[in-house]
Amino acid sequence: MKLNKIFSVLFLLALGLFFIGCNEPKDDPDDEPIIPDLTVATLSVTLKVGETHQIAASITNGEPKTTYTTLFVSGNEATATVSATGLVTAVAVGQTTITISISEHPTVIQTVILTVEAADEPDPDPDPDPVEPLTLTGPDTVFVGSSVTLVGDDADNTAHVVYWESNNTAILRVDQNGVVRGMSAGTAKIIISSFITGKSIEKEITAVIPETTGIEIAPLTITNITLSTSFKINATILPVGAAGEIIWESSDVSIALIDATGTVDPTGPGEVTMKATVNNTSFSAEVTFTVTPTPVEIFDLFNVEDPLIKTIRVFGYENEGASSYDYALRTSVNLYLSEPLAIIEAPIPITSTVNRPGIIKTQTDYITVHDTAAAAAGGNASSHSTYVTNGGGGTSWHYTCGTDGIYHHLPNNEVAYHAGDGSRLSDMTQAANDSLIPATTGSPVVSITPDGYYSLNGVKSAILAPTDSGRILTAAEITSSGVNVEVGENGNWWIGNTYFNSGYGVIANAGGNRNSIGIESCINVGSDVFLCWAKLAKLVAFLMEEQGLDITAVVQHNFFSGKDCPMTMRHGEMWQYFLSMVKAEYLVRTYLKDYNIQFISSDPTLVSSNGRVINLPNVATRVAYTVRITNNSGYDSQKIYYVDLPAKTI
Repeated sequence: MKLNKIFSVLFLLALGLFFIGCNEPKDDPDDEPIIPDLTVATLSVTLKVGETHQIAASITNGEPKTTYTTLFVSGNEATATVSATGLVTAVAVGQTTITISISEHPTVIQTVILTVEAADEPDPDPDPDPVEPLTLTGPDTVFVGSSVTLVGDDADNTAHVVYWESNNTAILRVDQNGVVRGMSAGTAKIIISSFITGKSIEKEITAVIPETTGIEIAPLTITNITLSTSFKINATILPVGAAGEIIWESSDVSIALIDATGTVDPTGPGEVTMKATVNNTSFSAEVTFTVTPTPVEIFDLFNVEDPLIKTIRVFGYENEGASSYDYALRTSVNLYLSEPLAIIEAPIPITSTVNRPGIIKTQTDYITVHDTAAAAAGGNASSHSTYVTNGGGGTSWHYTCGTDGIYHHLPNNEVAYHAGDGSRLSDMTQAANDSLIPATTGSPVVSITPDGYYSLNGVKSAILAPTDSGRILTAAEITSSGVNVEVGENGNWWIGNTYFNSGYGVIANAGGNRNSIGIESCINVGSDVFLCWAKLAKLVAFLMEEQGLDITAVVQHNFFSGKDCPMTMRHGEMWQYFLSMVKAEYLVRTYLKDYNIQFISSDPTLVSSNGRVINLPNVATRVAYTVRITNNSGYDSQKIYYVDLPAKTI
């Protein structure tokens, strides 16, 4: 029994060992490494010394998620080198191998056989081009009006000279020294020819119009310019050859006119400036000269070949206007009244505080023309002189002018009460009156912007216009005489001081009482209206000379208040005619002050000795009068003038 138990135990032990032996682990095929494939695109390469070749190697079927490193090794770096990226450079003639392997699998190898050959020998120098005996060098462009120099040579000629020509002389001209001048814009050819062989070569040159840099006026050579002297001013756009249109303008057409060609025609005595501007540029030049007419030429300006004959209305305030009447106006045969200026002193008493305030004016800027509008028979200069010297109802003026005389009431430097603008001053300063608009030729058109500023020629100025208690006014509410605009010292337009005159409902100018000399003209039943105006013109010319004023200083009462005054002259449309008489009187006073003037009528029944048309003939008649001009230096000249008088209608 005991022995059986022992055998049983041994049997079980053996059986356990058997099973244990059956469960022993074996190798897992997934644990075995995967060898990648290395492929090279080209296994045999031939290069010349200096050439390169990139080895294209690729690795496939490798272990997943593994990055391989490719190694490149040259078998002989003296023959060829290889970079870490496989770029082979041939160094010397010979043969070697380039080994490509995988760093992670050294047994995986590829080999490229590399053969290096000698580099190609450069081609020998080709035969040089034959040297041409003719050569032509120099600039390819020239400005119109300027010159450039070309260099031409002929090696076949011992003197090395050539013959020069242009294929288009309207564009380029050339002399035999090779100097090429641009004549007009365009392209042409300059040709040189050999005197020996007759061969020629050419060069294309472009003539270019230069950019404008300025303009200059040639100096005037005329020393004595009279009214019969017509001449041309020459201006050149710079540089020579530059293109452009020259615009001419005269500073005073009453002295000289100038046309588009620069031709000057004098029209009157005085100094004038002609300005030439290159159109659409800021380039300009000026020339100033003086026109000095002969005495006879001055009177040529004054002759009235067809005296004005028309009916006008003389306005009077008496009896609510009942004193007004129609008048047959006849002008004179000459703008100058051939009689002396006579002034009667009739001062307002210095003790009169009613109409002689005794205020000294800061300056005199204007001469103001009035009309008394007292048309009744007694409204002459004498009666108005008496009226103003006796107090004038609080009003005053400096002169009374009528056909019966000219009376002087106040010193010209004292303030008078005649203009209706109170104590406002005409003084202008840059700070207060500069419009900030550059001045141009001629008088600007004055208007008012919607926000209440003055505008000049449509350009808004820096000057606010007056208002009617805050209401912005319009251009239609500016006095018909206009607003004073002058060229300031800085070249801008300056706008004079203005105010709103509520009595006449207009914007008017300041300075009538404080800065002007007032003249009342007297036209009444029985007076010669035009003779009154002629005497008035003579007085105004005298004051212009005395005060150093020009014709722009002569203004109507309307200028300062908007009042319709001088009413008869305004409604008779005689204001401009009156100014022409003032200019004539002024010229005689200034340019002929040392001469004696005498009128001689061929028919004193029609034309008086002072030039007045005193009667009209029964039939249209051509009459003559003579003007004789003399001085104490022996000058004695006379000229006959002719005028046409129409027949009387009644």
